[in-house]
Amino acid sequence: MKTTDKQQKVQFREKAKNQIDAIFDELDRLREKKSKVESESKREYEQRIQELEDKKTELQSNYENLKETTEEKWDDAKHAW
Repeated sequence: MKTTDKQQKVQFREKAKNQIDAIFDELDRLREKKSKVESESKREYEQRIQELEDKKTELQSNYENLKETTEEKWDDAKHAW
């Protein structure tokens, strides 16, 4: 494998990890806000939190697969993002 291919993979993994971290941060922010709002708004926050939880789970799974990807499957793994 070429050095640039390795660098691209490392950069791609870092980008993927940053996306997951951003979702964690957003979840924390929403949970904090949710605790401070009225019940009507809480339902909206709960819905958004659930959507992010689902996305987080999917991205974490994709990220784990990405870390274990062989050279032959690299392009497939990139498209999962």
